Amino acid sequence: MLRKTGFVATLTVIPLLVGCPADDVGDDEVGDTSTDTTADTTDTSTDTTTDTTDTTTGDPFMPVEALLEFVGGTDALQAMTGFSSVASGTRSLAGEGLSPGDPAVAVGTFDATTSVEFASDSARIDHVRTSLFLGGAELVSTEFYVGPLGYIDGEDNLFVPGETNAPMLSTRWASGRKQMALLHPHILILDVLAGDRTANPSDALLDGCEGVVEVSDTVSPILLCVAADGELLRAETMVNDFLLRDSSLVVTYTDWSGAGVQFPGSVSIAMRGEEVHVETRAVEVDPMFAAGFFDLLDGGSFDANLASFGDLSHQFFQGFAALGIANDAQLLFVLPQELTPGVWHLLGGSHNSLAIEQENGIVIVEAPNYPERADAILEWADQTFPNKPVTHVISTHHHEDHSAGLRAFVAAGVTVVIHEAAEQFFANEVFVAPSTISPDALAFVPMAAVIEPVGAEPLVLDDALHPITLSQLPNGHAGDMILIHVAGDQNIVFESDLYNPGFGGSALNPVFAQELLDAINAGEATDVIAGGHVGSAPVSELEDFLMP
Repeated sequence: MLRKTGFVATLTVIPLLVGCPADDVGDDEVGDTSTDTTADTTDTSTDTTTDTTDTTTGDPFMPVEALLEFVGGTDALQAMTGFSSVASGTRSLAGEGLSPGDPAVAVGTFDATTSVEFASDSARIDHVRTSLFLGGAELVSTEFYVGPLGYIDGEDNLFVPGETNAPMLSTRWASGRKQMALLHPHILILDVLAGDRTANPSDALLDGCEGVVEVSDTVSPILLCVAADGELLRAETMVNDFLLRDSSLVVTYTDWSGAGVQFPGSVSIAMRGEEVHVETRAVEVDPMFAAGFFDLLDGGSFDANLASFGDLSHQFFQGFAALGIANDAQLLFVLPQELTPGVWHLLGGSHNSLAIEQENGIVIVEAPNYPERADAILEWADQTFPNKPVTHVISTHHHEDHSAGLRAFVAAGVTVVIHEAAEQFFANEVFVAPSTISPDALAFVPMAAVIEPVGAEPLVLDDALHPITLSQLPNGHAGDMILIHVAGDQNIVFESDLYNPGFGGSALNPVFAQELLDAINAGEATDVIAGGHVGSAPVSELEDFLMP
């Protein structure tokens, strides 16, 4: 993050503190953000010329110089030893509403103190998070960032009992450092002054900006919107979303104040035009930190592949951490458990799928997390059933963590089965979304999706071995939920998010669990529930869970 050499405060060259993406203000507003990011970033010269002219003096408007002067001047910036930001705010998740296309859902509030020390390349964030999504549960934790390593002390996941107290995975480290750079743009500015990034005037036309500065970034260039008085109004860039792929990200800064170096008192982050992070804060410059304040208990090791993964899609990891369900591991392993002959529960850590052998092919239920996970499932199916193709993939509902792998199945020519309420969302948005930030299989091999919707009447994928019945499942979690029933020696139901079978069971909400049991009882005879989370269990476990 930050270090100090002589009197010049600089940022580490680690590519994860580089820019961040910008939110949706429309293509014509963001301008062309497809700038080649492979350019040689060793050129540390800053081109301060621009065609914009100050209408009062007739002199060219120089956005870089204007921005530096507004923030406090180069000397004051380089003299900073660090800062401490005490913030409170709210966090929302896009794509997690009741129906596809619903507005972002507020999932938590937070109090966070971010402390940064340049000389030691260290940062620390003391969090108190309240998960609105999970009944107001509170998580208290501290994140440490020292050089390329990190550590999480305290509670970080409501579904993992006790405290995390472990080295931070490089996915979370990268996403956290990028978030800090976006929330505190001084990190970006100091990086430019140190020569670790380039900054040049841009011809991009952004609303309300006197000038635009393009800052280099490993994911996508960051466009800084500068007002006539030098105030930094916004930072705009692009980020990869696992489901909707190339997504704009806009960080808005207001209420600047401070003696010497100025900081914004309010910051918001919007993704594809929807606010996902809002905070107000007070900032202290050059605080004194006690000895050992940034010490790591165990730094673990740095993984460049995980760091790149976290950098490309940093809002995903930050959003689920705010929700209270940290989801930092890149889960590519497939652990098959045969529930009955020809039906495998494909365990994958946080999210599971189901594989069903039929006479003419394999049906996969659930494509969670990201296309890379789907690629691993397709590879498992190919190795396990070399003479049978995957014919269908069934998605329980539209939420990103349960459907972001569907594009990989489309690219493989697999028919997608979804609730009729989600058909237009996937056909017109997900399966045709540009994917240039992190190209997936569908970006390399464009393929028209074949979709079979589940309507008011059950859809049957008939088969002599394992017929599958797909029914709409009324519930309060997702309006496009499907119940999957597989007939065989053991009659199996697969569901996601309504109940977590195995080890006694759990549920986000007991009401959801009751809705699942009602749907099971209204349908075909069922012996076993296989979960999109946790494991599998007899239906009797769900019944016992709901007993008063």
